[in-house]
Amino acid sequence: MRHAPFIATRFASFETEREQSKARKSIFRIVVEALHHSRRLQAERTIRQYRHLVHKAESNIPCEQNK
Repeated sequence: MRHAPFIATRFASFETEREQSKARKSIFRIVVEALHHSRRLQAERTIRQYRHLVHKAESNIPCEQNK
């Protein structure tokens, strides 16, 4: 049991390093995440705007498969 404190200290320092790396983000990562978020919102708006067309296309699929 002499080595137990050393192992516990090693794992504790590893956890704090991971937490610190999660907290720090580069400016590139922040910009890319913002672009992803804005594109997701734009896709949701576009789907909502044309949902009547999507519904019509989905209802025609079974008819086309029976041919």
